[in-house]
Amino acid sequence: MKDFKVVTAVCVQLSSLIFLGACGETGTSPADNPRARLPLFEYLGQAPPGETPEVFADEVFSQFDHLHSCPVFSPDGTEAYWAVASRDCRSWYMTRSGDEWSSPQQALFLHDGMGDSPIISPDGHRILFLSQEPTGIDKIRPESIWYVDRAEDGWSEPKAVGDEVNTYLVHWQVSVAENGNLYFAGSKTNPDQRDIVMARLIDGEYSKVTVLGDAINSAESESNPFIDPDEQYLIFSRRRSSGFTDLFISYRRPDGSWTKARSMGRRINTGSHELCANVSRDGKYLFFMSPRDGRDRIYWVDAGIIEDLKPDELK
Repeated sequence: MKDFKVVTAVCVQLSSLIFLGACGETGTSPADNPRARLPLFEYLGQAPPGETPEVFADEVFSQFDHLHSCPVFSPDGTEAYWAVASRDCRSWYMTRSGDEWSSPQQALFLHDGMGDSPIISPDGHRILFLSQEPTGIDKIRPESIWYVDRAEDGWSEPKAVGDEVNTYLVHWQVSVAENGNLYFAGSKTNPDQRDIVMARLIDGEYSKVTVLGDAINSAESESNPFIDPDEQYLIFSRRRSSGFTDLFISYRRPDGSWTKARSMGRRINTGSHELCANVSRDGKYLFFMSPRDGRDRIYWVDAGIIEDLKPDELK
């Protein structure tokens, strides 16, 4: 695999230095503590949102006709990855040097450049993504989950996650917890009727896949999970009878069970699609994708809504 590097020749200058002045001290390095608050320029120089969702970095993402995932940021705030769909899905990335970001570039995880919905593990050492690269498993939909590990000079050769996971018909965003547990939407038989499932990482291998219970899954199709690194909450998309999707959230109880998933409400959901959610490493911002104004855009909002929606039993 070709390692990709920071391209420093072409950079986009970030917004006003006012943002830099507002950064303040982070205390612990984000590299040491991925949950630490990151300076504002870590988010492409955007002014932080409030309780109403705002379009994120439209000057960057509007150049792509069809976005297929939200950006995810590395723990140290120097890399951003996302997916774009045209005839197929491919991953893109930007890197930061100082207070400048490179122009968007295609990430060559696989030889043909294909790779959908990249996500970064909480420690920043692994990127998981979906691809139609053959794995030797015969199934209706050829997508499988792959990963690359961080190496000294870029990223490792890509590897497919084990057959226990990839026998499932998977599509779109997956998510991984701090302990390596993998959450994704899949089905054994019907690629258009998926449930949220989980596979535990044990001794470096994924165990038997567990379908999460009725508290999370429904008669409708669920997809695009995001798991909190500590597995304290799970955000995902659920298809409505209209065919559009809303964002739902469920919280993990101390005994390991999950609360009944609830809609994230009118502050987030509209009559259009809301999907592909993720939460920033500092826990401050919720990102999601929506075509609510007629084209795909990335939105972000203050993540305080996650605490606001928490059941009284867990507060």
